[in-house]
Amino acid sequence: MTPADEERHSFKVPLPTDISSKILKRGSRRVICSKQVLSFGYVQPANDHVRWDSRRGGDPHMSEWPSFYPDDCPPADAEDSQGVVFHLVSGDPMPPSDLKDTAFHRDAFPEEDDCLRVALSCYRREEELRQIRSSVPRLSDRKIARADLQPDYGKLLQTRAPSHHSLWIRNQYYADANEWFEVME
Repeated sequence: MTPADEERHSFKVPLPTDISSKILKRGSRRVICSKQVLSFGYVQPANDHVRWDSRRGGDPHMSEWPSFYPDDCPPADAEDSQGVVFHLVSGDPMPPSDLKDTAFHRDAFPEEDDCLRVALSCYRREEELRQIRSSVPRLSDRKIARADLQPDYGKLLQTRAPSHHSLWIRNQYYADANEWFEVME
């Protein structure tokens, strides 16, 4: 792609003021973002704007997926979210901050694919989640919450254990997704 083509397919969007330094893994490389921001595969100077790549479609202020999701995420084999899932939450009601309690945000499992790490871990079977809560000390004080997902909320894929699913939430629902979860105990 020539610089002229790149210019034709991009334009500037104001950056949020709360962008923090983060090390993001891209393939086998690591990109350090401090005075720079990784945006849709391009590292751009982070003055007060970042380029929006219009080839990804949609409104530049509301892309389909959150900006911290890697490119090509969710995976192509993920299906529309639907049905009942269970998730461990820190309070009743589920605080919005629990949506960022992912492996990616906790810097856990760095060897795993970032697309899986940004997803919210959910289970289809409540009893399996109870067993995990009792066997993992950091989760022992968590509560079990239930959500009935609608297809347009995002994408869901069975990962790891038979009941474990990764949930990718669409941007338009992300801010209120914690309200989907009803604490059961």
